[in-house]
Amino acid sequence: MINKNIPNLFIVGAAKCATTSVHDILKSHTEILMSSIKEPNYFADFSLKDLSKYKQQFYTKTNNKLRKGNFIGEQHATLIEEEELYLKLFKTEETFQYFGESSVSYLFSNHSAERIHKFNSKSKIIIILRNPIERMISHFQMDLLIGELNGVNKNLEKIVEQEFKNIDDVKKNSLNKYLGQSLYFDQVKRFYDYFSPENILLLNYEADLSAKNDLLIEKLSAFLKLDKNHFSITKSTKNAKKTPKNVIVSNFTKNSSYKQFFKQILSKNFKEFLKSRILYSDKTKNKEFTFSDEVIDLFINEKNDLTSISETISVNWNFDKFRKNKRH
Repeated sequence: MINKNIPNLFIVGAAKCATTSVHDILKSHTEILMSSIKEPNYFADFSLKDLSKYKQQFYTKTNNKLRKGNFIGEQHATLIEEEELYLKLFKTEETFQYFGESSVSYLFSNHSAERIHKFNSKSKIIIILRNPIERMISHFQMDLLIGELNGVNKNLEKIVEQEFKNIDDVKKNSLNKYLGQSLYFDQVKRFYDYFSPENILLLNYEADLSAKNDLLIEKLSAFLKLDKNHFSITKSTKNAKKTPKNVIVSNFTKNSSYKQFFKQILSKNFKEFLKSRILYSDKTKNKEFTFSDEVIDLFINEKNDLTSISETISVNWNFDKFRKNKRH
């Protein structure tokens, strides 16, 4: 058993691959304490100055609450730059075998694998990958929902084509959201460069995260050497894709001051009613996103490279359906 509250379990990504759901499943186990802030980003490449003004202010407030010892509740993300504050997330008098967190920035940050290894070389690493084009589309649609794309190009195909023209710079920029974060090989390889294969669990979103989560529970239990019966299985998928019903609603959903206020005063059931009946439409059908042959071929090469790490991780990824010039 581990008697020091040092993080030793990390879901490192990828973004939009059900990491929140897996975080919650891990949190349900009696031998695991997962951070109440899902993504503290302590080992990420970026700093506060790289983020939007609003995020700087919001994350600074969270850090101040941690510093004063009065942070209560859960939060999806923040940016913690001080080790003392980071370790406060895992402070407890109870005994756990694992202390974990789930910052998806660690997969696409160039130096996170090295930093985590230096911090705790015996850490367990969980990586979830899905069809990279579907991941890219999901990330884009989320950004549309929360208003991240206001004032910029809202055409994913054009954004990706522009990124492809600057592919070397895209790979170097850890904050690139679409094409860069969907090129998995170098990101995954960094963790295999620092951690032994037995300390890495590589999951396939399409195959391993089924509706019942049975296979996922089996894999998590075997990887962590824990009793599978101590997990609580959930059938819900967090952060499912939704779109706001109109522009006014979109502006409301991206205003975190309003969101935080109503989160505190409304009951859980009433909040779910507002989300389903007023704020959001049902899960939308996929728009027919298509990309050039050059972009599709880039993903095919990435898929082939990934087979050197795992022969099965990308076996069910289909890219041809996203090809602009369909081949018959």
